[in-house]
Amino acid sequence: MKRHLNHPVLLAGACVLGFGLTYLMGKNVLSGSLGDSMSSHAQQTSTATLIAGVPDEEICALSTTPCHTTSAQLELDTDIVRPMAPANLSVTWPKLDNNIKELIVELEGHEMMMGVYKAKLTRESDSPLFRGELMLPFCVSDAMTWKGRIIPTTINNDYQPQYISVRMKQ
Repeated sequence: MKRHLNHPVLLAGACVLGFGLTYLMGKNVLSGSLGDSMSSHAQQTSTATLIAGVPDEEICALSTTPCHTTSAQLELDTDIVRPMAPANLSVTWPKLDNNIKELIVELEGHEMMMGVYKAKLTRESDSPLFRGELMLPFCVSDAMTWKGRIIPTTINNDYQPQYISVRMKQ
C-alpha cells in the first residue's frame, strides 16, 4: 500500500483536498466585500504571475529572523510552518498610508500547483504594524515551499508588493 502513496496523482489529490479544507475553514475570515473582491481578483490573476520575473534576492524567506526590504520588515513566529497549524506573521510597513487597514497575503505552491492561498493581515491601531495568521493546507509531501506576495488592500498601485517565501514541512 505504501507504494501507492508515492503516486503523483494521489499526492496532488491529497494536496488539493487539504487546500479545499483550508479554504472552507478560512472562508469566514474573508467573507463580505473583501472576500468577494479577493475571489474576483483570484479569477483574474494566473497563479504563475504572483512572483513571475522577480529575482530570488528580492524574495524574503520568512522566518523568526526579520527580513528587511527597502520599505518593510517582515517576520514569522516560526522558521518552518506546519500544515494546518497557525503561524503568526507580522509586517511593519511605515510608508503605507494610514487609511490602509489591511494587507493581503497571496501564496502559491512552488513545487506543486496548489492554487492561491490568501490570508489577511490587520493594522494594529495607527501604527505601521500589521499582524495576521497563516494556516497553510495539508499536503502529503514531506516539505514544500510557498512563494507569493503581500499587497495593500487599495485600488491604486502606489505600493510595490512585498515578495515572500515560506517553507512548510510535515
